[in-house]
Amino acid sequence: MLRVFVPLGRPRDRQYLNLITSDEDIQQLKNFVSDKVELCVSLDPPVAFDVLVSTKPSTELLAHENLKTLIVPTAGIREATQVLLNNFPGLAVQTCHFNAEPTAEMALALLLAAAKLLVPIDSEIRRGDWSSRYKVPSDSITLAGKRAGVLGYGHIGSRIERALTALGMEVEIFRRHPEPGQYRNDDLLSHLPALAALILAVPGTPQTQGIIGHRELSLLPNGAIVVNIARGQVIDESALFEQLSRGRLRAGIDVWYQYPESEEEIASTLPSQLDYQSLSNVIMSPHRGGHSFDMQQVRLKQLASQLNELAREAQV
Repeated sequence: MLRVFVPLGRPRDRQYLNLITSDEDIQQLKNFVSDKVELCVSLDPPVAFDVLVSTKPSTELLAHENLKTLIVPTAGIREATQVLLNNFPGLAVQTCHFNAEPTAEMALALLLAAAKLLVPIDSEIRRGDWSSRYKVPSDSITLAGKRAGVLGYGHIGSRIERALTALGMEVEIFRRHPEPGQYRNDDLLSHLPALAALILAVPGTPQTQGIIGHRELSLLPNGAIVVNIARGQVIDESALFEQLSRGRLRAGIDVWYQYPESEEEIASTLPSQLDYQSLSNVIMSPHRGGHSFDMQQVRLKQLASQLNELAREAQV
């Protein structure tokens, strides 16, 4: 029997630090797991458990003598958790890629909105202003036949590639360990001048922090579109703002540099120290790429699948 502890979270936990926040969540997860999984969902841990499911595990929980696996039920791991895990090198760690499809869709939505300047034009037509229809040449960018670069090729990046190919774009993939027909991250510099779009889908790690800076952005051609659904720190904050302020590039951004730190700050926190919100050539989204109407059920099903697999492995 695989013993699993899932800390019970607060209702309306906006930071998604806990997976389970309602009785309905508990019942759904129990319905999805096999009879080889023993679930404990509570505020306090049981005496013994093999698997911990938490996005914000404490040192005490990670040090539990029976713990073998930590499952972080999000696509990425918080920096503070990564630091803690350095003290537990023998612990197996899994993440939960339940959000790959909606995040890839968000990348595509941001790309298209930036290419067509949908947000500022929407504001114009709401005022009765039709000027954009008669502007010659148009500010709209056609993506078909253009070249796009995707940096990062995991669950999300691979889906983005398929979507871009369906749009008629020529797609180049950049990753740490390329397969035939793909490129290493280090090859990106020589390819940037030919890219009409650069989509960032790498994980947020010390190795990817600032991977796109002044040099990289300056190599992109005028009018190129940068889409970031990875982590804000992957792109140098001031370098991107400078290029956008000059009107040289366009961007679609779902991940940022400043986040609310409390419930009270949710309605009053700007996403950067810089004035991104004043720029009409950037489409802004509040880190909701992985969200969807059925997000919680999809995440619970993915978690159950991982737990069922661990239970099967334990029986071998």
